[in-house]
Amino acid sequence: MEEFGGSVLKSLAGVLLCLLVGCGKSPSENSLGKVAIEIDRSSSAPVSLLEPVEETLDLAPFTELILALEEVREAKRVSGEVLLQGDQLVLNQSLEQMELIGSVVVIRDEGQLSSKLLRGWLSESGALRLLEAVENVRVVQGDRLGRGDWFQYDWMEQTVLLRGRASITDTGVTLHGEQFSGRSGNAERLVCEPNAWLELDSLDHAQGGTDIRARQAILDQSGELVRFEGSVRVRGVYGALNCEELTIQRKEGSELDWLQAESRVIFQYGDVMAQAESMVYNLNQDKLVLMGLPRVMQGSSVVRADRIQVWPKARRVLCEPHAKAVIFQDQATWQTMREELSANE
Repeated sequence: MEEFGGSVLKSLAGVLLCLLVGCGKSPSENSLGKVAIEIDRSSSAPVSLLEPVEETLDLAPFTELILALEEVREAKRVSGEVLLQGDQLVLNQSLEQMELIGSVVVIRDEGQLSSKLLRGWLSESGALRLLEAVENVRVVQGDRLGRGDWFQYDWMEQTVLLRGRASITDTGVTLHGEQFSGRSGNAERLVCEPNAWLELDSLDHAQGGTDIRARQAILDQSGELVRFEGSVRVRGVYGALNCEELTIQRKEGSELDWLQAESRVIFQYGDVMAQAESMVYNLNQDKLVLMGLPRVMQGSSVVRADRIQVWPKARRVLCEPHAKAVIFQDQATWQTMREELSANE
């Protein structure tokens, strides 16, 4: 509908401008309703006032306006077109910029957008180049819902921006942030920064909700793979996890499939604490693999090895090769790890 919408908007705006400023030459002072009547006072003949003359109103501009409005109202959106709806439409004189005000809705094949105010910039052919939505913005695409105070979509660059109390909800998962930015198409992904915050229903159906915070989060096109970077903090009823980089893979629902933590990893599950440079947790197998100078602490025991596997629910630990276990009360190390997990960063 971009070409059709552009031509109709230009036609409609032309009619409106014609009605406002007139068609043809500018009116002179005598044509603005002033009528000069000369009376011969020397004559004794009775004077009769001129009969009022009704001016003929040219309805052609109104007819054109009515036809244009009817054409727009009856138009149906077909695949590949964009439909714009609102309470009020404002066009600038060059027809390159428009505003839709009140109950704004934009409908495309990929989804729809709604807001209180929409600004659009048009090309010479009337096609939309740039959209800017303001206040109570909602963007719906399949099962994904985006909310924010300000939204921009660049048709030429295929880029999006969502700012101000922004969030993306997708099948039981809600990601919050100060700004979302990304590119649409096959390589679509959304970057949430700063202060990304992900709410999960659960790590698995047997546990409660999970809260993940980081400086940045990257959401892929499917929404099933999310990567967090910078001061990652994971908290839930199952325990806690600190690291610098975290990747989570979801199943089709909100349930997680696996997660991988890297760099300065500290993990707590009940009274078991672990430390390593890398950790992979497969939730289906309830199996956790620690690598990179890993160690596991429980009570007064400390276990080290090149590779440590932990089954948290079964409370089983396998260390190999070069396993080493020390039985002593290492309160200082234990306290340091607990303080790091409890820090409000």
